[in-house]
Amino acid sequence: MPPPVNWLPLAVIPLALSSTALAQGEKEAEHVVNIVRELYTAHENEKEAPFFQSADRSLIDRLFTEGLGNIIWAEATQSKGEVGALDSAPLFRSQDVEISDFVIGRPDFSAGPTAATVPVTFKNQVKKDMIGYEDLRETEDSQEGRIANISYSDGEDLASILGAYLDPVEMTEAKRELLFEGDYMIGNRKATVSATSGGNLYRVQFEDDSDFKLYFGETTDTHAEYTNSDEKNEKVLSKFVIKNGETSGVFTDEKGTDH
Repeated sequence: MPPPVNWLPLAVIPLALSSTALAQGEKEAEHVVNIVRELYTAHENEKEAPFFQSADRSLIDRLFTEGLGNIIWAEATQSKGEVGALDSAPLFRSQDVEISDFVIGRPDFSAGPTAATVPVTFKNQVKKDMIGYEDLRETEDSQEGRIANISYSDGEDLASILGAYLDPVEMTEAKRELLFEGDYMIGNRKATVSATSGGNLYRVQFEDDSDFKLYFGETTDTHAEYTNSDEKNEKVLSKFVIKNGETSGVFTDEKGTDH
């Protein structure tokens, strides 16, 4: 099991909401925020935590969709108290956890009236981080919703992590379709590429950069393309293009220069 989380009780740390958190339909926004709040409150109390236990799945069923809840429960029952797919605190995506500046942000309803993404930001020791919670409701008027997935800043997501653990052959074959992992030389710069568990996002770490960048991969009949984008402005910043059957290709940097 992961080490205990070292942080002040939720009763002491203000679960701050942005001033506009309830702007998108007060009841809808309040509901999805409350789901995330309840999850963190339960996680603080080890006896009520939905993860790392196979004695009672009632909290799992209340907070998570059936699909995500089933694989959370399957991982817990298969690992039998040993380290399984979740080798770190799943609500903070870290083994060494010391949390401060914890904020539940404004729900984003841009995906549609029955879906919302709730950002959670915090500082873990000295590093700032953010986690996104995907919430789904059956209908636009429904006040009942569940967490459908948890997305992390390193490109991973909870459903894919658990899925790769429970069905490793299927996930491995998905990764093989794109064949974009390992070390690459781009001019005189070395880049190390690793796929996420879901197989469609890739972490690219240039040896002279302090942090990795995420690239989204997709295939066509002739080639595979991996793009790092500014989603807010809908702009591709840089990309890799590799023709089918080849192990090298063209990298276009942020200046538009091909390598």
